[in-house]
Amino acid sequence: MIDAGARDVVAIIISIVVAIVLAFVLYRTTTPTLPRWIRLALGALRLLAVLIIILLVTDPVLRLTKTSRREPVIAVMLDDSRSMAFPESEAKLDRAKRIVIDTLVDRLKAKADVRFFTFSDVAGEIPAAEIENVDARGSRTDLAAGLRSAIDGMDTRPAAFVLLSDGGINFGEDALHYSSSLRIPVHTISLAGDETIPDISVDRIETSGAAYANSVVPVWLHLTGRHSGAVETEVTISDSAGTILTKQVVIPGTGARTRIAADIEAGEIGLHRFRVTLAPLEGEEVVANNTMAFSLKVIKGKIRVCLVAQHPTWDFAFARRSLDADPNIDASIVFTAPDEPRVRMEGVVSDLSRVIEDLDVVVVFRGATLGSRGDDLIQFVRDGGGLLLVSVDPSARAWEDASPFVISSSSRGADLMYTPRDVEVGGDHEIMKVKTGSYGWSSLPPVPVDGSVQGPRDEATVLLSGVSGDKVMPLVTVMRYGVGRVVAFSPFDLWRWDFVPKGFGVETSAFSELLLNSIGWLTERDEIKRLALSASKDTYLWGEPAEISARVTDENLKPVSGASVEGEIRDAVSGEIKHEFAMGDRAEGSHAARVDFLPPSRYIAAVTARVTGEVYAEGRLEFSVDERGLEDFDVDGDNLALEQIAAATGGTAYRVQDSARLAEELNPGSTIARSYKDLRLRLTLACFLVLAAILGIEWLVRKRKMLI
Repeated sequence: MIDAGARDVVAIIISIVVAIVLAFVLYRTTTPTLPRWIRLALGALRLLAVLIIILLVTDPVLRLTKTSRREPVIAVMLDDSRSMAFPESEAKLDRAKRIVIDTLVDRLKAKADVRFFTFSDVAGEIPAAEIENVDARGSRTDLAAGLRSAIDGMDTRPAAFVLLSDGGINFGEDALHYSSSLRIPVHTISLAGDETIPDISVDRIETSGAAYANSVVPVWLHLTGRHSGAVETEVTISDSAGTILTKQVVIPGTGARTRIAADIEAGEIGLHRFRVTLAPLEGEEVVANNTMAFSLKVIKGKIRVCLVAQHPTWDFAFARRSLDADPNIDASIVFTAPDEPRVRMEGVVSDLSRVIEDLDVVVVFRGATLGSRGDDLIQFVRDGGGLLLVSVDPSARAWEDASPFVISSSSRGADLMYTPRDVEVGGDHEIMKVKTGSYGWSSLPPVPVDGSVQGPRDEATVLLSGVSGDKVMPLVTVMRYGVGRVVAFSPFDLWRWDFVPKGFGVETSAFSELLLNSIGWLTERDEIKRLALSASKDTYLWGEPAEISARVTDENLKPVSGASVEGEIRDAVSGEIKHEFAMGDRAEGSHAARVDFLPPSRYIAAVTARVTGEVYAEGRLEFSVDERGLEDFDVDGDNLALEQIAAATGGTAYRVQDSARLAEELNPGSTIARSYKDLRLRLTLACFLVLAAILGIEWLVRKRKMLI
């Protein structure tokens, strides 16, 4: 079958019409008069020559389409993730393999070309003879990647998918959205349990993540029970030295969650790793989710912070509430108003000079006036102290040199509302590690910035920007001053950021977390590192990729561009190199890498940054991959997820006992396959020779008949 587009059809018709008209005009009559058959022959030659020339100019395409019917392809997808190994009495994977071998293989092969695939953390095709040998080893379930891999591995688009899984999809692209976009029916056979297996689990551990030496740290354990009634068991918290706490707890049943307090002692300075373990119930088959690890960074003593303000404001109130709630921070307050504050508050002191020598961080709020005490604050930062400026206005002349912002002294200007916008260099900075969920900084509400703030100083680094129309303003900026550090927020009314995320279901307080992260960064007394490394987590679940970030800066915290950063991951116990990587350059001195498929262990990432081929800086980072993995959170499976996928794709959801009915009802029919071949008339050597021959023959005849 010939297929041509509208443009090509028009070009061909015009070419034929023009060629016919030209040939007719030239050879309707001739002088001398020639016989009709000679005139017709010459007209045909001229017609053909003109037609070829016009076609070469318009370059039409003729598509030859060949249609054939092929045997349809059915892709059988078998989930081989670890959750399919439960329950131990009769593993879900064993039942799935029996369904495929005993029920589906022969019946489906009579109707279609059947291909078999496994999927979990990786996906791949297997021959039918190897189905019996499939083991449940995958550390996560990524259905979208499995479907994509199956399609890419076949030369023919499948007519249908048959999916055997427990529905515990816990990683990758949204499987429901991706499968519905394929327009291929997905028929599901659910291996999820019809009855809930009695089980208790540690779902989440809530703690500050940092504490001061030998202090008591509150730890909250979120425990869930999936059984008929409440049960009593024992919870143990241990570290590398052994058991440090044992406690009897009562866990409700029917999927309810309980929150248990378990205070521990922080111990000496350093990073401490702990493990929470629930004693298994009698007859409990799944015990992998009875444990969970967490880490605690122990620092030297409490962080001593002083809040300096002219009077209580909303930003001040929110900041004080956050600091008072943190047991690692000892906060004091100084009001700088000329008259005595009318509101008496606990912890208020009369003069900054009384406490500044014993402080770690000073937080100065908008409007605070220090007068002669500004020199004391400047010297405090030069000597290694930390300064946090919350919306500095023109009255802050006393510490202008320590501010990362350029402040106009001539005109105040109007306050404008700025919407936060992510900055590449800020995304990897520990100050910006705020749990904003999937919404990001740009979803937070706009905040006002004093019109006197003109922009960042040259030696400052911007971590977060704001946009107002065509204006861009630094919102969060850091700078080194002397041997101390400075963090500055240019906006005020930052308390708004603590409310909006909760309205979208995000459990975070953006301003409070930003404040605490800034204080933590300001109190790091280590020498400024030219290569700063961080991991998104200290302990990853088995199956989660480790995300490593690096910032390459100079001694003034300014990003160094053009650096190449590479590293290797070593097992901290055996010393074996597990992975080598090159970090992607995200601009502005920011680099990132994602390391996948690391088995449970403790790891050391050794990273080197090079500038112009020479070693610029080196760094090390430690993290762990826990034995508890993504597959240990929901070993029962999810029938509803499989039913939704089947409904969204036009497939049918079946249970195990209905698998024979699937083999009978599935009738994909034949597949129509089309192959295409495009024909184009281009100015090739062959076309040129044909055209020259036609014109040459015509010229010869015309010369002999005295027409030239």
